[in-house]
Formats: sequence, structure tokens, C-alpha cells
Amino acid sequence: MSIMKRLFGRTRHLDVKRSITASSLDTVVEQVDKATRWDTVVLHITSSGGITSSAYSLIKAIQTTEARVVAKVSVECASAAAMILIRCDEVIMDGDTRVLFHYPRIPASAGGVHVLVPSDAKAKPYHEELAYFTAEFKRLVRSGVLTHQEFFALNDEQDVVMTGAEYIRRGV
Repeated sequence: MSIMKRLFGRTRHLDVKRSITASSLDTVVEQVDKATRWDTVVLHITSSGGITSSAYSLIKAIQTTEARVVAKVSVECASAAAMILIRCDEVIMDGDTRVLFHYPRIPASAGGVHVLVPSDAKAKPYHEELAYFTAEFKRLVRSGVLTHQEFFALNDEQDVVMTGAEYIRRGV
């Protein structure tokens, strides 16, 4: 650890728990934005996901911060939470944690949910987020975290689920 980090840095422990909403992440995004290059941000993640646009604001904050961002994950990291996870600099995860990837869902007119995939006409208003998801899924294929088969499954509106041990083994 550098002398500057020891003198000026601080560790910020932030919770990303339960359902991800704008209000649940406001403080987290603010703290990530305030972090300096000497700081370490530890995101404690246990979440089944939530609102994609809210997660996307935290993802953008993680991408622009100079701080080191560490994800400490337990129990579950699904959907929007998994998209936050993959942007962290380091991942510490229980082996039996459930990690789930999929494209965003929106409420369907007949009830239930509608999966937004890039080829979907209903996806137009969500273009920026879907472009991000697609780019990240492709990056995960290149890095070995997802297989080509899993990438195609995502585009066929399927979920990809793995354990934390499998996620780490694949080379995060």
C-alpha cells in the first residue's frame, strides 16, 4: 500500500442490498462520486436486482471514479446487481452465492414481464442501457466469464445462473 493511500485514503463501506431503486442507491452513488484516487470503496452486495436505470447510475459512477472499487458479495447478486458487480475492480464472493445475468425486463401489458433484447422493437426507449448490457455481455465472453452458448441464451431471453465459485473460477 502506498504511503499516500495510507495518509490520505479512506475506506468507504456501502450497502447494495435488497431491491435496487433510485432512492436505495442515491447515497451510494454520491459516496462513489466523492471518492478520491486514494480511497477504496467496498460495495457490500446482496441483491436480487431492481431497476436497471438506477443500477446504471451507479455503474457510471464506478466507471468514472478514481477510487478502487471492491465488491463483497454474499447470498445473491442478480440482474441489475450483477451488472454493478462486473464493473468492480475486485470481487470477493462466497462460493455458494447465486449470480444471475439477463437482459432487463419491463412490465408486460397483459401482466407478467417482457424481456428487452436488442432485436426487440419495444427496446427503442432503452437503447443506451441495452447497448451497455450487450457490450458488457460481449466483454464477459471475451474474458471467459460467459461462454458463447450463454451469450446466445441471453439473447434468446434466458437467464444465465452460476455460483460465486464458478464466477471466480472463470477468471474474474
